[in-house]
Amino acid sequence: MRLSAKRTLCIWPIKEQHWLRRRLHHQSCRKIAPFQEGRKLIEQAIAIDEANAELRFLRLSVQVKAPYFLGYSDNIIDDRELLIQFLHESKLPLVDNDFTAKVLSFVSLYAEPTQDQLKLISDLQSKL
Repeated sequence: MRLSAKRTLCIWPIKEQHWLRRRLHHQSCRKIAPFQEGRKLIEQAIAIDEANAELRFLRLSVQVKAPYFLGYSDNIIDDRELLIQFLHESKLPLVDNDFTAKVLSFVSLYAEPTQDQLKLISDLQSKL
């Protein structure tokens, strides 16, 4: 006999259902507060130095991997474009060639670059 998730949940006593909901809510609140604090620190640092590619990469990596319901995905396109432009115009890698290759790989895999940006990323990767 197959039970649906709704039916299985009804088997639990009401008291345990309320306990589980409170516990999950408490755990999610404990995780969101440090995330919001970190978000604020990243935004403050970028406000001080908007052209810093390493800070932009940090924000891009957080925004790409953050759950959608947190609403922290407003700058993905801007950060992606700034990073690609910076690496294209710069004669020096970010820290070293290995780190620069990882940044380019991350941007190509997760930041949804356009076809032109993918070509530019591939050209940059071949030069490393």
